[in-house]
Amino acid sequence: MTVQVNLLPPEYHWRARRGRRLRMWLTLCAAATVSQAVLTVTVHYLAGDTRAQLAGIVDMRGEERALIKQLAALKADHQAMRRRVILAEQLRRKHRWSRTLGDLVEAVPQTAMLTRLQTIPPRAEVPKAPKAQSAKSALPAGRRQKPPGEDVARGFVIDGLATDHESVAGLLKQLNDTRRLGVCELLSTHQKPFRDGHAVALSIRSEWP
Repeated sequence: MTVQVNLLPPEYHWRARRGRRLRMWLTLCAAATVSQAVLTVTVHYLAGDTRAQLAGIVDMRGEERALIKQLAALKADHQAMRRRVILAEQLRRKHRWSRTLGDLVEAVPQTAMLTRLQTIPPRAEVPKAPKAQSAKSALPAGRRQKPPGEDVARGFVIDGLATDHESVAGLLKQLNDTRRLGVCELLSTHQKPFRDGHAVALSIRSEWP
């Protein structure tokens, strides 16, 4: 068995290994530097993307607030327009009734007079619902849902008195000659006591399309 003995001094061994250690440290430093550069570039890219997304979120929130304000303004305009339309419709109905009643008064001759005027359908008062029941349950089953336009008058029934049947015929002719009063038809006539004599009671139905 051969015994091997290293007779070189320790300083020689340390100097012989210093080059390898230096190359190893340089390699590690280069690898760390490259890794740091790659990480820096990646983080910078991700940070830029994140900043862009945050800026987009801020812009979207601003657009959302602007859209909410615009929607509120449009809703207010819609409500104002709806109120104006309702008011215009009410005024139109009032003007129509004013013109209709004016035409009716002008059509009545001196030998006739009106005693009663009723719209078609007649305007009725809605009964008050009991406190224990709701307004919907208090109405009859057939009247809970009114079709649209049921409360709008389609014409009227005229009751009056005339001195004779010729006056009734003249009144009916005057009413039919007035286009705004629609189609008028005689429902009934009969004699009734009036003051010291007799008069002809009449009933006329006028309905416009």
